[in-house]
Amino acid sequence: DCSNDGTFNQTIIKRLIKKKKIKVINNKIRLGYDGSLQNGFLEAVKKKCEIIITIDADNQFDLSKVRKFIKIIQNKNIDLICTERKNISRLSEIVACKLFNLIWTLRDPFSGLKLYKITKQNKKKFLKYSNIRLYGLQYLIYFVLYKKKIVHYKIKIKKRIGNSKIGSSNFMVNLKMIMQQIRFLYFILKKN
Repeated sequence: DCSNDGTFNQTIIKRLIKKKKIKVINNKIRLGYDGSLQNGFLEAVKKKCEIIITIDADNQFDLSKVRKFIKIIQNKNIDLICTERKNISRLSEIVACKLFNLIWTLRDPFSGLKLYKITKQNKKKFLKYSNIRLYGLQYLIYFVLYKKKIVHYKIKIKKRIGNSKIGSSNFMVNLKMIMQQIRFLYFILKKN
């Protein structure tokens, strides 16, 4: 998302790009979290990826279990793996976890580490809501509406270095996130 933090100058990133192990989509203009997610999902579906993994860029997630999660989603009848963070600092996320767990058994909807199974049959329905801006919640709508199999795994997170790109635990960020939750509820209830 027009990053100027030196990400592309890291040796490991350059090596992976050169070996074509990863494809980097560098936005020409700043699109924000949801716009960047949308670009990534569209590219992955275009490339016929069967599993899409989202990992927030704050480097907080312990990624040692990702390969295990990939095997689980490949070998079992699971459509979505949501990770569940132990410590959640924002009041709005705590409220979301309680509410979403009560209604849809989604324990940590704002966790940035998720694995989505994409098939030929579900890709259009999955992408239907991708242009809605809900801090990533829009990609859960399909799995909730169509009652897909969602499993949760607790995951360790490391202490954040630097500040959140969407803000710290201040009133305005909490208000924005609560508004996104209300919009998510609206889309689900409208469809049911």
